[in-house]
Amino acid sequence: MAVQYYATEYRSDETEAIKRVTPGHLYLPFSRFRNVSLKQWFKKLGYTPRVLVGAEGVSLDTYLNWIRLNGPDEYLALDGERGYYKTMQKLGFSPTPIVHSCYDTRVETYVAEGARRIAIKDGTAKWVETTCVTYPDVEFHLLGFLKGCPHLTSHNNTVWATNARAGKPDYVKGMGRERNILRMVENLRWEEEKGG
Repeated sequence: MAVQYYATEYRSDETEAIKRVTPGHLYLPFSRFRNVSLKQWFKKLGYTPRVLVGAEGVSLDTYLNWIRLNGPDEYLALDGERGYYKTMQKLGFSPTPIVHSCYDTRVETYVAEGARRIAIKDGTAKWVETTCVTYPDVEFHLLGFLKGCPHLTSHNNTVWATNARAGKPDYVKGMGRERNILRMVENLRWEEEKGG
């Protein structure tokens, strides 16, 4: 069963729900955390989850400086050209490379170069599952969620938060911030109980 990383946008309601449920794995989009100290945020949460950080559309220097200051457990190569992955490695970083859909032939290249974990950004369930089975010694993390991919190592999604904002679960009645937090808490607990 794949490990689920709960994606969060550094919103106060999401932070409060995470604090109440304490899930073990979080996915942090760099765009939302670029001005945040992980140490301070963990202190606010009251625990230290395992985090995976992903970034796109920012300068490499900005991203690398933040990684140096915050020391996340794991971080993706700056999304974009393949050169970012290589550049980050040459500078002494250990990013997880990213591939895009079934048209991206870099999976073979990354595996040949020794990558033990690869993030997949897009793709059909069939392609993702075939890729996982083809390279059984490589861990694959899906940036999103697809049904029918039992060989994935991990994935992330925002369903717990987006469903809460859409009023789900509907047995949590009422509107407002606290009701929204309660829906997020219920969604997180449900996801944790079913195992991601």
